[in-house]
Amino acid sequence: MECLNDKITVNLNCPNCGGELNVGKNEKIVRCSYCNTDVLINSLRNSEKSNSNIEIDNLLVLAQSAEKSQNFSEANNYYTKVLEYDGENIIAWFGKGVAVWYLSDGYIKRIKETVTCFEKIEKYKYDDEYIDKMTTFLINAVKETHAHILKFRREPKPIEFKDLPMREFIEKHNKIINTNFNGIMDALELLCRLSFGIKIIDIVIDICCDMLEPSLRYNLDKELSEKAQDLFNNKLSEIRRTEPNWNPSFFTKMRIHTVEYKFYHNIAISLIFILLMISIPISCYFDSAKNLSLKTVKTIKK
Repeated sequence: MECLNDKITVNLNCPNCGGELNVGKNEKIVRCSYCNTDVLINSLRNSEKSNSNIEIDNLLVLAQSAEKSQNFSEANNYYTKVLEYDGENIIAWFGKGVAVWYLSDGYIKRIKETVTCFEKIEKYKYDDEYIDKMTTFLINAVKETHAHILKFRREPKPIEFKDLPMREFIEKHNKIINTNFNGIMDALELLCRLSFGIKIIDIVIDICCDMLEPSLRYNLDKELSEKAQDLFNNKLSEIRRTEPNWNPSFFTKMRIHTVEYKFYHNIAISLIFILLMISIPISCYFDSAKNLSLKTVKTIKK
């Protein structure tokens, strides 16, 4: 938008010659500076709005057709064009979130981009249908990404990395794991906001317990480990408070106790370490005092 002699250049064009119109704030009729045609602004705006809606509908049809044919790259492009017209179109945001997930290539899944798209739907108006759609899709995406990480960890050094020195390979390996788990954590947090319940807590426990295992914790960033621990503690206490009759399977109980034990075990170790750090200087002080008193006694006897 550009100001010219108290006029504002907007995205309106003369229906007669196609020239750009300079429209003032309160003007209802404006004369085209190219062909001298008088143009009704409200009528032109309504016409352009109508054309825009038709364009959006056509693009959505093309996007959904491409998605049905599993041409997710083309579907993503169409959904993006819809969002250029209407940034609050939840059909396009959902479709784009699904498309980018299926465009995942290589070792890193694009679950974080999917979550970003779905958060737009959460921000704008949506109904129960979209809550169910997003919840179902995210659950499957989280499970698939988690299985992908576990498979990647078990595999020997991939062919793509065979020429890398071991130090560089470990850095790449850890980056892939951290990036995927970061996306999973974002998805779990969104799932908990959309539809928290027994089904979700089982997934949260399963993922967080894996992330908090010592063998994997070594690969994770400290911030990510703390995020997993916080989510585990918060959601576990929440489900126990809201669902007093919740009775998880024996295997799930064992996993919960293992993580909780490690949590309290780490606190106990920290406290013992602090007490030792405090007691050592005190012990040294008393030893020094004792030695000094013995020297004093010997001096007096002499």
